[in-house]
Amino acid sequence: MKKTINSSKKNFFFVLAICPNNTDPIWAINIKRSILSTFQIKHEGAREIDISGDCPITIEKQKINEILNLKTTKQLNACYRKHDIAGIRAIPYRLESKIQMAPLIEAKQTCERQIAHNNLQQVTCMENYHIISPYGNDNIGMLHVEQTLRAIGITNAPPQESFNKRLSIIFDYSNDNFNMKNSLQFVKKIIDELCQSDDRIDANAATHFANLVYNLRTLSLMELSSIANLQCDIFLDALSACASSACIQQIGNLINSGATTNELIFSSLALLSNPKIDIINSIATFIENIPLHGLLAISSLVQSYCITHSNCQMELSVQRIIQSISSKLPPNCYVGQEFDEIKKAIIKQ
Repeated sequence: MKKTINSSKKNFFFVLAICPNNTDPIWAINIKRSILSTFQIKHEGAREIDISGDCPITIEKQKINEILNLKTTKQLNACYRKHDIAGIRAIPYRLESKIQMAPLIEAKQTCERQIAHNNLQQVTCMENYHIISPYGNDNIGMLHVEQTLRAIGITNAPPQESFNKRLSIIFDYSNDNFNMKNSLQFVKKIIDELCQSDDRIDANAATHFANLVYNLRTLSLMELSSIANLQCDIFLDALSACASSACIQQIGNLINSGATTNELIFSSLALLSNPKIDIINSIATFIENIPLHGLLAISSLVQSYCITHSNCQMELSVQRIIQSISSKLPPNCYVGQEFDEIKKAIIKQ
């Protein structure tokens, strides 16, 4: 574990992002995020961005002799993480509220930093989590986490390496150790259970859908084609939520061939958070065949990509999608006879 975490150099000053090695697993990157977050030194201000998200903080300063003590306190429930919520407009829902998450857990973090001669000497961060009973004020569980880092020496920084990717310092909830049950028989069984014709909703439907999405991500385009159930809306929703290159290609094949006219397949695409360039590339291959009522969702998806990629306008796939959407819009945005179709798309999505 120590070897994996230390396998690539960690450069930092004021840390807003992390530039990991391509071979670093997600869990190791998250540990690096946690360590680098402790190096955040903020003397003033109302907010701080670290592994916990964009959080409101209170700062207390006290200087004793040559040592400056900085104490920061944050209520983690008030932290904002832009990928917690995805929606049709691809703009995260953010209120100026002290609570950004449902208060099932009360979480508080306190960090104390000791600085001497402009050098960070020690950091101690404590986090307390209390599980709140929904039927009263009692705590039904508690967790205490404490982390301490001490400076053991000062050395010159090596020449800066060139990095080919830059990630947010905010915690990544992806799981690269997820045990996929990627047999076709297992996936087909889930589809059959979810798509059964009776009106009763199984109590485990949400779990089955999550399993379906995760396992669809392991399948090739040919395998997806072999198990496709085009009469089942849940399968089409799962294809969009899957968001792997193969899943998006399968959606494109269905649209290009006219095998599906289900409008929900477009609205599901709008719900994807943090889409990757391979998804944009796949959509660009079938953008010309997307009907008017699907353009709102596609534009939302592209906007989600551009929010996290400041140079997205340079991507050929983004340019192609924008040009296609622009060509389908009436002059001066006068919708005329298309109003009913656009209104229907907005209401449904």
